[in-house]
Amino acid sequence: MHLIQRLISLILLGMFLAVSIPSNVFAGGVQVFPVYLFLNAPTRSVTLSVTNPLERPQEAWVEFRYGYPVPGDSGKFAMRYVDPPYTGEPSAVPWMKAYPQRFIMGPKESQVIRVVVAPPLGVQPGEYWARVVVSSTDQTTAKPANPGGGITMKLKYINQIDVPFHFRTGGPKTGLLIRGVQTTLAAGKMNLGIDVNRTGNAAFWGKLTVTIRNRDGKILKNDDHPVAIYKDLLYPASIDITTIPPGTYTLDVVFTSRRPGMQSRYLLTIDPVRFSQELVIP
Repeated sequence: MHLIQRLISLILLGMFLAVSIPSNVFAGGVQVFPVYLFLNAPTRSVTLSVTNPLERPQEAWVEFRYGYPVPGDSGKFAMRYVDPPYTGEPSAVPWMKAYPQRFIMGPKESQVIRVVVAPPLGVQPGEYWARVVVSSTDQTTAKPANPGGGITMKLKYINQIDVPFHFRTGGPKTGLLIRGVQTTLAAGKMNLGIDVNRTGNAAFWGKLTVTIRNRDGKILKNDDHPVAIYKDLLYPASIDITTIPPGTYTLDVVFTSRRPGMQSRYLLTIDPVRFSQELVIP
C-alpha cells in the first residue's frame, strides 16, 4: 500500500508540473504559424507550419477542440473548452482532420500540417469554430524521478499551443450591441465591464478603443485593445488614469472592425459601435 501511495503521488506531481510550470522553464515547445486560421467555403483546407526551435528532437500531435475565450475572475481571458459542444453550438470539430496528425521533428526542423474540413451537405450559413491544439514533448530521455524510494519514473512535460480556427460559409455576418458600461476606480486604474451582445452568425474580431475627454472635448486618454468576441459577455478592460486630475469627463467606448496586425480580408466589416457616458474621477 505504501508503494502504491508513493506511485500515485509521483504521478500527480508529474501532472502538476506539466500543466503549471511555464514551458520556457524547460526551454521546450514548438512554434506555430499562423496564429489564427480563417477558411472560406468552398475552400476545404488550410496549412499550418510547426517548427521545432530546439537542438533536440520533439514529438508533436494535433487535436481539435471546441472552445472560445472568456474573461476570468482576474479580468484576463482564458479558454473555455466545451467537450462535447452543447446542442446548437457552431462547432467545426466533427468535420476536421489533420495530415499528418502526429509526427517527430528533428532539431530545427519544420513540418507543414494540412487542416482539412468536410462540412455536411446543407450546413446552415454562418461561421463554425474550433481550436487547433498543437501539443509537443521533448523526445530526449527525461531525468528519472526517484525521491528516496524504490520506484523510478520518467516525467514528460507537454507543451500546448492553441490556434483559433474559423470556417465560413454562405455569407456570415457579425455585429455588436453595447448594453452598458460598468466602471470602478482603484489604485490609479479605471476598470471597465462592457456589457456586450454579439449579433449575427459569426464571431466579432476587431478593435476596442476607450477614450476619456474633458468638457472641452480634449482627449486625455485613448487606449486601443484587440478583441475577439464569440459570445455575449461583460468585456473587461483596464485604463491607467494616474495622469488625469479629479473631475467630470466623458467616457467613449468604440468597437471597430479593424485590428492591427491582421489582414483585412479576414475581418467581417461593420459600422463602428459606440457608447458614451459621463465619468466622474474623484
